[in-house]
Amino acid sequence: MGKSAAITVLMILGLVAGALAGEYLRANAVEPIGPDHWTKFVGTLVVIRPLMLMIIPLVFVSVTLGVTSVGNPAKLGLLGGST
Repeated sequence: MGKSAAITVLMILGLVAGALAGEYLRANAVEPIGPDHWTKFVGTLVVIRPLMLMIIPLVFVSVTLGVTSVGNPAKLGLLGGST
């Protein structure tokens, strides 16, 4: 088994293990998770905030580089000015 195949198998096993842990290891599966549950805080801290820190600068840099790579400002027209 090659290195890329081993990584693929490990990713699929991790996905299955995460799904099983999420499904069967919740303490009280009858009630939905409320806004004060610890998983909401961890999800916000570990997933949402780093994602926002990456996406906002990425979009800004992509738009800026796209506009500046055109070269001639006359080619941009009204759309380039509003962008």
